[in-house]
Amino acid sequence: VGVGCFLPWLLAKDDERARFHGKQGIVLFILSIIIDVLSGLNSLAFVLSIFRLYLMYVGIKNVFCNKMEYLPVIGKYAEKF
Repeated sequence: VGVGCFLPWLLAKDDERARFHGKQGIVLFILSIIIDVLSGLNSLAFVLSIFRLYLMYVGIKNVFCNKMEYLPVIGKYAEKF
């Protein structure tokens, strides 16, 4: 599912909504990789994994409800792409 965020970012260059959600998906994908690496190192990764699931839920809900809202905490980093 995480790799799917690259498709709208790469293929829909004219669609502002698709690029908005694609950029946020890329940031969430990078965060997921970091959490997966940390999961073997400490127990805080469990809490981060639950937070990651929450962010995925919010992102998917925003796409289906046709909303352009930033994801909590990480949404502002998506604008740098």
